[in-house]
Amino acid sequence: MSQSQNRLLDATQDFLAQMLSVQRTSVSGVAGRLQSDGLIQYHRGNIHLLDTRKIESSACECYEAVRGHYEGMLTVSETTFVAC
Repeated sequence: MSQSQNRLLDATQDFLAQMLSVQRTSVSGVAGRLQSDGLIQYHRGNIHLLDTRKIESSACECYEAVRGHYEGMLTVSETTFVAC
């Protein structure tokens, strides 16, 4: 998550739970912990990311792998798009 990205997400706990294939109560618990740690503010489907650097540093090692793969796909897509 780069510092320049939009830091406000409109997403309900139900939506996030469906995206992640987990129970809504799991999303609620994690959101509560992130909020109590001062990393997000969460209220009625609005998630405001307060400290993206701390969020990234608290993520598991798979975050970097997924981000690298995603950025690689974007680079290929942009190169292909420009070349056409």
